Amino acid sequence: MTIFYLIRHGDTQKNQDGQYDFDPSLTDLGKQQAKDLSLELSNIKFDRYYTSTKSRAVQTALFFTGHNNKITIDPAIVEARGPFVAQNHDGNSDLEKEDTFMALKTENEKLEYISQQGSESPSLIAKRMYSFLKKLSIKYPTKTIAVFSHTFSIRILLVYLKQSQVENIFDVNLKNCGYAIIEFSEDKVTIKNITGLMKE
Repeated sequence: MTIFYLIRHGDTQKNQDGQYDFDPSLTDLGKQQAKDLSLELSNIKFDRYYTSTKSRAVQTALFFTGHNNKITIDPAIVEARGPFVAQNHDGNSDLEKEDTFMALKTENEKLEYISQQGSESPSLIAKRMYSFLKKLSIKYPTKTIAVFSHTFSIRILLVYLKQSQVENIFDVNLKNCGYAIIEFSEDKVTIKNITGLMKE
């Protein structure tokens, strides 16, 4: 059995201009959050550390490892590829959230999506994240692995895995340095715990 800790990065300076490629660093608060979480999980022996390509994820991971050479950076766990209207669910998006992210609920067998031109759908994000974890579980069948990623991709994965606490990605958020523990066995995936889940 492979155990994954899916960890959201620490607090960052909010993206003021709405550009998807904006890659902020951790704030002082974010650094403290990452430090606190590394201490909270200090009793966990992580065998591998993976982060997305974004600075905020790498910086969070460094509080756990202390060295870059212990971290594997992988684009498979970025938030989204292409224009990311999901971050604009405050009414300013070109598409309303109901039109953009339809029926992301646990009872649905299929993730439905009306895509903005050039963007990656939630269904593809979920499958990309799941595929990444599945491959690692096959490669490291008895390891405990820390994965530093982003709230949107983690929440979509939880919906994809039919986690009852997360019926719609817009109903909840995962706080900075919140995390989910997921176990992969040969024939079963189990969400053991989610820490830091909060109502929007």
